[in-house]
Amino acid sequence: RIYAMRKQHGEYIYNFIDNYNMKIGKHEVSIPYFENVVDKYPSHAFGHYYLSRCYEKMGKSSLARSHLQKANEIFESNVWWSTLAEEFQVGVVAS
Repeated sequence: RIYAMRKQHGEYIYNFIDNYNMKIGKHEVSIPYFENVVDKYPSHAFGHYYLSRCYEKMGKSSLARSHLQKANEIFESNVWWSTLAEEFQVGVVAS
């Protein structure tokens, strides 16, 4: 199933969902990459969502809430992102 999903959506989605540095707890390494994405693509919901998770893990709750709010706004207003969020079980979480 994972292979089929990768083929359908492209590898770039997995830079977020299956991010190695996040998996091993190196959130500070992931942050600059995610920041770069949201700077270039402000409507990149997964960029905001995973950036919020990194900030949360690092105890930066204000930044985490800000990016989570932006991700949730995109999920709620964009069918494509909403569909991906549902498919990859990236849900709206309490902020």
